[in-house]
Amino acid sequence: YLALMTATCLDLIGADGPTTVEGPFARNRLFVGMLAAATARAVVGSEAATGTSIGAALLASDRPATHGKGERIEPPVDPAWADYVSAWRGAVEAQG
Repeated sequence: YLALMTATCLDLIGADGPTTVEGPFARNRLFVGMLAAATARAVVGSEAATGTSIGAALLASDRPATHGKGERIEPPVDPAWADYVSAWRGAVEAQG
């Protein structure tokens, strides 16, 4: 649920390119895998712990973003992940 809601929020803000995840979620392979499936983009589980305030400051600056070390997870090729994403989104749409 958290990965699907995160993907929804990223979609609402027009995010593109790889998504970097920090903190405990970066080590949660199910979260990272589902986020990759739901966004159809790579997710990098960062080893850094710079925090959201530094990330927000980097977004507002003119400096290009650099990607830290971390494991890069591509969207899963198993169709079950994408099927689950589609089913979840369909259920949300049906609720209005």
